[in-house]
Amino acid sequence: MPLSLVQSNEYPKWLHLDLWQEYIQKRIEIGKPLNERSERMAIKKLGMMIDLGTYTQDEIMVHNLSEDWQGLFMPTWKGKWQTIYQNQYDTIRWILLV
Repeated sequence: MPLSLVQSNEYPKWLHLDLWQEYIQKRIEIGKPLNERSERMAIKKLGMMIDLGTYTQDEIMVHNLSEDWQGLFMPTWKGKWQTIYQNQYDTIRWILLV
């Protein structure tokens, strides 16, 4: 089901279209498809989150897709995610020090 932004190719150049299309598909699968207005607002919100500089677009999108959320939220990396990423960080740090 193509959206009007897809048809008119009005996406910002910075937007990673592969991840964005996954997000759109996920919304369709959960019965909450985006209309043109809500898609524009979601892109604007994503841009504002990226501008904060705390997380990359990929980190934000992957986090939201993996949690099956219908909205876009900043990652908190607490609980299991914090443990997973801390372990990866510790492993990489250990490898670099050896």
